[in-house]
Amino acid sequence: MLIAMLASGIMAGCHRDGLSDEQRAVRAAATSVIERFIGGDFDGIVADMPYAESFSADYRRQLSELLAEHRSRELSRCGGVTGYVVRGDTICGNEAHVFVQVHFGDSTSEEISIPLTRVGDEWKLR
Repeated sequence: MLIAMLASGIMAGCHRDGLSDEQRAVRAAATSVIERFIGGDFDGIVADMPYAESFSADYRRQLSELLAEHRSRELSRCGGVTGYVVRGDTICGNEAHVFVQVHFGDSTSEEISIPLTRVGDEWKLR
């Protein structure tokens, strides 16, 4: 019985997928950016950038328009994003990159890197 209790206590500190809490956090932040991009929530992406509250309204609008233009180009060039798989990450202090294999409507795919920075306790698109 004691061995079972000790084993369950040890296992409670381990993650089944082998990822640390920090890796989970950066991957969740990157996934949020991708999901917002696919869903067309460009204003949400911009609002969640580091120090976005200090951006002028005009600058926020320009950033949103650039994201919308990029998504529009992807739709016409390769059929838009149809799926993605997080492949890995690197974390160095307050900076991180999440590597994502993105799949497109024309059956092509490409690996992208999503740069993130830690602001307080949160990871945000850099």
